[in-house]
Amino acid sequence: CVLGACNTGYRNSDGTASNGCEVDTRTTVTHCGACGRTCSLPNATAACAAGGCTVAACNTGYADCDGVASNGCEVDTRTSDSNCGVCARACTGGTACAAGACGAMASCAAIHTRFPALASGVYSVDPDGVGTGAAAFDAYCDMTTDGGGWTLVGTVYNTSPTDTRRWNTDTVFTDATTFGTLAARSTDDFKSPAYARVNGRDLLVVTDEYHFGFRSMMSGSASFGAYVASL
Repeated sequence: CVLGACNTGYRNSDGTASNGCEVDTRTTVTHCGACGRTCSLPNATAACAAGGCTVAACNTGYADCDGVASNGCEVDTRTSDSNCGVCARACTGGTACAAGACGAMASCAAIHTRFPALASGVYSVDPDGVGTGAAAFDAYCDMTTDGGGWTLVGTVYNTSPTDTRRWNTDTVFTDATTFGTLAARSTDDFKSPAYARVNGRDLLVVTDEYHFGFRSMMSGSASFGAYVASL
């Protein structure tokens, strides 16, 4: 007996006539569409359907968001800001994806670095990380002045009748107390939780008429409150 022709969809991949056309190239992962064509897809378990490679399952933490089999499960949903946890779930408002969930970033500088197109405004920040330590809080972020990415730590307001003169003791400059409100920061004294919680290197001072700053004034591993207290 010799092999004449294989039935549709089958191939004689081992070259042995006695077992005929032993491979179904329509469904066999190691002979998908042709003998010896093995399906191997990034971050996925591959399958063969109708002679073409397909995604059978994605590896843990990955997803096939574009529906294109050839690039496998192309998205890491643990870290993708546009596909956080699942496809098409985008992190917004300056939050970033970590472990498959959108959460606040450590500072306005971190937000600006990751999302440079965001405008100045109020964003949630969590200096010690989401789910650890103290809770996140809202902070004003200046995303334009002198390169942008500045976290507001406080304001001093010296005009009556709303001036409350709260920056009036040495301890106020070195402890972790807060006062005022973010909403009223431009009409009254304000001390943000960022004063004692956000680590930095640079200090920017802004007045109604001008601004000036100090680069690499601090180590980057301590807050402005800790820096003042150390002196």
